[in-house]
Amino acid sequence: MLATLSLLLISNTSTFVPNPIGNTQLAFIDALVNSMTKGEGALKHTCYQVRHTSEPTTFIEQEQCRQAQKEVEFSKRQYPIALSFVSRYESQELNSTADKLSYLSDSSKFIKDCQTEKNTRAAKTMRYWGTEEVGDWHYTNLKKMGADNYKAILTACESGSWVYTTREDIEEKISDIAAEIASKNFVTNCSAVASSKNWTKAQQLENVNTKNDLLTKKNTIEILSNQVDGANDSISGIDSTLLNSRKKQIKRSTSFCQTAIALGEKAIADQEREKARALAAKREAERQYQRAKEAQRKAAAAEAARQQNIQNANEGVILD
Repeated sequence: MLATLSLLLISNTSTFVPNPIGNTQLAFIDALVNSMTKGEGALKHTCYQVRHTSEPTTFIEQEQCRQAQKEVEFSKRQYPIALSFVSRYESQELNSTADKLSYLSDSSKFIKDCQTEKNTRAAKTMRYWGTEEVGDWHYTNLKKMGADNYKAILTACESGSWVYTTREDIEEKISDIAAEIASKNFVTNCSAVASSKNWTKAQQLENVNTKNDLLTKKNTIEILSNQVDGANDSISGIDSTLLNSRKKQIKRSTSFCQTAIALGEKAIADQEREKARALAAKREAERQYQRAKEAQRKAAAAEAARQQNIQNANEGVILD
């Protein structure tokens, strides 16, 4: 191409006198030289000329920069979404079922955007226009959007990255939860208060723990239901029919537990009151016993004193 360009510019004084080169031709030549000398930064250099200088440019250059601007605008919409996902989940421990299910939902969208190259396009565009890795200038607004973190997105999109391994791990755990939900013993029941006199605090605590377990399972079912409804499908074999059935069972068991716990509380309170009455009666009996014992002691002491006085009086009598 350069040879062709040189031939066009060489003048043959004996047969041809070239016309003056116009601004458009100069711009085309500059663009050609720019593409050959600037390498990856050619477009960035060209668009700087188009937008930020008064130098003449070609229609092709202007159109390239318009297309580049469209790509920048796309990245300004897509990049924050991708970066938010990476920032949130890359180092977060997903302990709760809610966190795990949120990750499944969010990672599905992220992975899909990686597969359609939306995320990679956005990350590469941010690198090109928002950093100085290419060229010697950047757009400040893209820099402020976190353009320097583009590598984290490109890495996350790679096959076998933490995004995929974390998802596999969570899917396995959700499968375990699904198996538990499908089991016959998933919904536990509280013990009935058969005898209020014999009801123990240990039995009461067991019922309270059962109720708390039911509430936890209810929360899990609700989270799964929202995910299933949103996906209009099933998760690890859990469908809406099974979830609705478990909801009803949990509701019945929770209601029974609330009644049993209330009865248990009353039974224990009655037992405590009875114990308190028995203890009070015992203490009163002990006080009465002590009072009687003290009275006996005083009476014995008084009698002893009386007898001593009599003896003393007898010994003081003088016989003629």
